Amino acid sequence: MKKAYILLAAIICLSSCSTYKYSARSVSVDNRNIIASPTVVDVDVDYSRRITETSRRCRTQSEAIQEAQYKAITGNQIDILVDMICKVEKRGGRFTATVTGFAGHYKNSRTLYDDIRQMKEIGKEDVKNILVLRNAFEKTRTQMKVNTLSINTLSDNLSFQMFAELTLKKT
Repeated sequence: MKKAYILLAAIICLSSCSTYKYSARSVSVDNRNIIASPTVVDVDVDYSRRITETSRRCRTQSEAIQEAQYKAITGNQIDILVDMICKVEKRGGRFTATVTGFAGHYKNSRTLYDDIRQMKEIGKEDVKNILVLRNAFEKTRTQMKVNTLSINTLSDNLSFQMFAELTLKKT
């Protein structure tokens, strides 16, 4: 009877194991006879729709992040997670990832060549101004993200009494 319980416990333990593999979109063309033309899309970002998903416990950090991204995209019927940030926790040799970002949908799909053709119709000065503004925006956004992460890290790891009593007043 004791052997039957041990056998039953072993069967339950072994049958409950499952493996999942998640992947991201990519284009890999190894055959030189196949030509993939570069595609350009515009992304319609819904800033009112913040998406957060968490992975199960995974063996590696990259598996956990990929699973959380997969769940965020498929579970919310979006094309891309925009301005994604990721939090990874390690417990007992297993990783759990939580990703947060905004919902994004692809629109206006076109080939890179069509996009270049459209850009030629726009004046060169306009394009230069757009690129300068875009670079300035990206630098500012990156710096804001670094500052936010630094503040969050400080608040998570340090418990100063002055931070606990700190309140912001609108002037």
